Amino acid sequence: MSKKSRGIGDDIAALTKATGIDRLVKDILGDDCGCPERQAMVNKLFPHKKNWTLSEEQAKTYESLKPEFSTGRVSDAWRQKFYALYNDVTGQKKKVSGCSSCIKRDWDQLSVVMDAY
Repeated sequence: MSKKSRGIGDDIAALTKATGIDRLVKDILGDDCGCPERQAMVNKLFPHKKNWTLSEEQAKTYESLKPEFSTGRVSDAWRQKFYALYNDVTGQKKKVSGCSSCIKRDWDQLSVVMDAY
């Protein structure tokens, strides 16, 4: 029974196993090739969004953030609260951003999860 892929790292690991590349790497580099660590890092950087879900409390927090986001000018406190929510939902550890296009991208990703909620 295969377990569900959590991110791109799991997908790459499955591909390298299916093609035999994983055995070749272990033959060259040995058992301590660093693959599991890289796999976990890539999963963390590129998780599958479809696995993200919101709790009722997270949905309420999202809704409380919506009015200020709609103004196009968000406060430092708003950004702190937003990235705490974003990281809680996605399992990531993104730093609070002051970049408006980065905030919009992250907001849009969270909006997709909220729409599914």
